[in-house]
Amino acid sequence: MITHYKRLLDYINPSYVHIVEDGMIVKTGDVSLANQLEREATEGCPCHNCRAGI
Repeated sequence: MITHYKRLLDYINPSYVHIVEDGMIVKTGDVSLANQLEREATEGCPCHNCRAGI
């Protein structure tokens, strides 16, 4: 499955996660990688939705 929505990963619990940039896999890990990416992407964002995880 390819998704931009971390929330979907909460339901399917993948064995591994790939980060793709410019069509190439640049990082591979378990679901904690998706959690880290989401956390880092929303840090410092003043948007209420980002901080609330919406």
